[in-house]
Amino acid sequence: FNNFNDQSDKFIMDDSSTEVERAGEVENMIEGAETPTRTLPNGSTSEGSTYHSIIDSKSPSPTQVKIYVFGTEGKKAQSMFRTGHLDRFGSGRIEYVLEQRDNDCKHSGATALQDAFSCLAMDSIHNQECSYDQMTLNYPTCKSMLTNDEFCADNRYDARGYYSSALADKAYLPLGPRYDAWEAFGVLMNQNVPIMPASQRKYAFNAIYSLSTNEGRAVLEEVIQKEGGSLSSFVQISPEWVKNPNSAANPLADTRTYVQVLLGSIFTFAPAGHNFECFRLYEAVEAGSIPVISIDKDYREHRCKDSLSHWTNSPIIIVESWDEVIPTLQRMLEHPEELDKRQADLRAWYEKYMRSAVENFES
Repeated sequence: FNNFNDQSDKFIMDDSSTEVERAGEVENMIEGAETPTRTLPNGSTSEGSTYHSIIDSKSPSPTQVKIYVFGTEGKKAQSMFRTGHLDRFGSGRIEYVLEQRDNDCKHSGATALQDAFSCLAMDSIHNQECSYDQMTLNYPTCKSMLTNDEFCADNRYDARGYYSSALADKAYLPLGPRYDAWEAFGVLMNQNVPIMPASQRKYAFNAIYSLSTNEGRAVLEEVIQKEGGSLSSFVQISPEWVKNPNSAANPLADTRTYVQVLLGSIFTFAPAGHNFECFRLYEAVEAGSIPVISIDKDYREHRCKDSLSHWTNSPIIIVESWDEVIPTLQRMLEHPEELDKRQADLRAWYEKYMRSAVENFES
């Protein structure tokens, strides 16, 4: 770790930026690595749970659950339903059938069959064509779920993404990795890209984000500019968020490059966006990178109260202010064996947490 100094791949965007140099070394960062220490699993052991349940299923044999999805506005926030993670972490008692419907959530003749099985009607807060009243009227036998409610503005649904202790009576499902990032993971795993020990990784940290979704992100940018050069890093920061990470308009890393950077980073900075829970937390852990978050005044005052309470006792890195982050990482980098242990402990915690959350969502 003596070479963790002034080796950063930094790309800090300004308003005049039109394109970004993709990190040329990213493709080669795993050359010479040994066979993978793990591949993306289809399941693992689990323990008990404490969450409010959403789907009744007491039968020992698999029960079909139809998931009605209205429109495509919430597709990314519905990634748990689109990536196989419900099967990966679930109990095996549920067979999920995802059915895409029109935005307006109108009743159809086929829906009359829903009385024969359990169902979940799921909508995004961004879908203006389907109200809660319309959805529950047209799908009266289904449980209801709201996604994309990053500010915990609607408490009427049975289940939700984005946790709040003020809505603890609602069933909660974690975000999980975003579906496009998970597809990139799949490609790399099929190419036998290894999940390397933390102590063998190229970058001490990565920071890939836009500034527009949270004012606090500028604070982290300033810290990186002043102190981050002392550690090897991959940094890309742009002024505005772009919806499609693989479009030409996005100055940040495309999805594949992003995943490769996660695989090559010991730590992943995960500053809050609209909500403190973000896909990056899950994607980093899947890649063996340790997330770093700040639990500060903004977190304590956010409308989704205690949104990361499930993570606060995990082996991730938590600072009270971004001003602390570089000295904290510098101290940790002096103990590579402890880093490898933290990485392994985090993976074990994550498997247990995700399985517990999914099992309780469906039980």
